[in-house]
Amino acid sequence: MAIGALVPLALFIIVLGSVGYRLVMLWRRTRQVPEMLLGFGLLTVGSSFPLSAMGRAPALALEPFGRWCFAAGLSVSVVGLALMVFFNYWVFRRGSSWAMGFFIGVCALLAGSVAFIALANFSGESIDEIKRAMRPGTLTMMCSALVAFAWGGIESLRYWAAARRQLALGLADPVVVNRFLLWGTSGVTASVLVGAIVLCVLANMTILQEPLPLAVLASCGTVASATWYLTFLAPPRYLAFIRARAAQNS
Repeated sequence: MAIGALVPLALFIIVLGSVGYRLVMLWRRTRQVPEMLLGFGLLTVGSSFPLSAMGRAPALALEPFGRWCFAAGLSVSVVGLALMVFFNYWVFRRGSSWAMGFFIGVCALLAGSVAFIALANFSGESIDEIKRAMRPGTLTMMCSALVAFAWGGIESLRYWAAARRQLALGLADPVVVNRFLLWGTSGVTASVLVGAIVLCVLANMTILQEPLPLAVLASCGTVASATWYLTFLAPPRYLAFIRARAAQNS
């Protein structure tokens, strides 16, 4: 069960990195802010998983090297999440004072929680002790990430609903409309994935050893991978299908 569930999660990380790399390459040509924020955000979040996983390997978890790897992975992930939250602000709510305040609040919670976790990571003499010490910071960090992903998903779905009405009047590109739907779906799915991790922490469960959380993470990782891939790396046949369907419905 664990191996079967880890395959979609590995695919999730690969797609995350691939999309991030493509957006960074696009940013090098266009110098546009959204591509820069999302590209580097996805790349850094994707690179944080191997670092954190290495730090939690049984042979390294209680060693200084393993603890530093885990702390570094968390720090990198927070930087990536902050970039993605600012992407939401820049694309969907630029100029909004409440959205800027929301961004600052989420970043403060992320920074504070990762500092708490990093310190707790060096305090215990066993994995169970470390997990108990990190618990408040872990919950804060995960809840902040959940809110960040949900915000991006909801904003994109809101734009999708408005763009659908424009599409019905022939005033919107069907591919762009579909991308709003895909990006919104990926954000909501990512928030569900993070929510599953929060529930595991609350239940004191070890994710990689429990069938139910593994199944949830695997399914959410698969959906998020597919939607991210189709949003930014969609093959020509898929784009042709979207355009043909829109023409048929018009």
